[in-house]
Amino acid sequence: PVHMALILEKELFVQCIRCKAIRLQNLAASGRRIVADSPKGKTMILINASLSTLKPTPVVAGGEAFRLKIFLLDRKLQLPRIFHRLARTPDEATEEWVSERLLVDALEEAIRVTRRPSLPVDFGSTIRLADMGIYGMVILSAPTVSDALERSVRFQRLMTTSARIYLEQTNGNVRWIWSSAEQRTLGIRIRNEVVLVEHVAVFRALVPGAIPRRITFIHKPPSDCNAHVSFFDCPIEWGMDENSVEWSSAALHLPLNIDPALSKFIECEAQRRLELLSPIGSLNQVKDVILRRLSTGDTSISTVAAVLGRSPRSLRRELADCGHPYRTLVDSVRRQRAMEMASEGKHSMTNIAL
Repeated sequence: PVHMALILEKELFVQCIRCKAIRLQNLAASGRRIVADSPKGKTMILINASLSTLKPTPVVAGGEAFRLKIFLLDRKLQLPRIFHRLARTPDEATEEWVSERLLVDALEEAIRVTRRPSLPVDFGSTIRLADMGIYGMVILSAPTVSDALERSVRFQRLMTTSARIYLEQTNGNVRWIWSSAEQRTLGIRIRNEVVLVEHVAVFRALVPGAIPRRITFIHKPPSDCNAHVSFFDCPIEWGMDENSVEWSSAALHLPLNIDPALSKFIECEAQRRLELLSPIGSLNQVKDVILRRLSTGDTSISTVAAVLGRSPRSLRRELADCGHPYRTLVDSVRRQRAMEMASEGKHSMTNIAL
């Protein structure tokens, strides 16, 4: 089924139609257009959608698709038909959500046509904080580099719902992790490379000349890595467990010389917009974060809420409304993980208990 939702005179009107050519699972944003595509090139524009009962489909902020549109046009590459329906200006793009599949398919087609392994670097390195709307502004206005990284995690849902961003301490350094559950297709591989390039480019906008300690990618290396090596200027490891950028902790406490009042104002505005987004999409997202945090010993609701880009109070309330108190959910994940470890036969009872 296709779900089209329009806000008409402040009243949610939902019309469901059946169409074999188009299959959209849900609407995943509030107060913005969602532009999606169908297998046969038909366009669906979904306006002001907010249906908490529907399972969220991955979307990205319109500014990302607008940048890709300009990138393809500048290089005289074929523009997917749906891209002609996207916003015509950067300002319009900030009011739009775009299906991530649209972005991934366009990247995959571009790499197939150009046969240039450097394309993810060429595109990702063009990003500016201004292209990222309120998400870029809340990062730019952070008091310190450490606060900027924390905000990139806390407010991630203002930029995308297609993956999760985490911060992890390791060997005295900090790893910025991009965790995507999508299938590892060529398009997803290119998308992952673009995201890490964009992250480093944004970090360098805050700290000019910054060099990561290490880059890791889940997928195997492309046929030519020269552009990646030149851009990142640090060791790159391929075929690893996660897509990540590791930064030296020494750079994290550098002040960014931002007016405290301005920083607080933008942070409050970003939080307000975050609260307007649709509620958490599924318990599986919360369980996944709790599972990842078990090894660290920190499964507090404040930490999990930050990873999900929510406030602790909102997360606790929404889980309670669904009949799943947070503490009960944590205990459930612990029991399930303990049973899995016991069935594997590779762990002692002491390790399982810990």
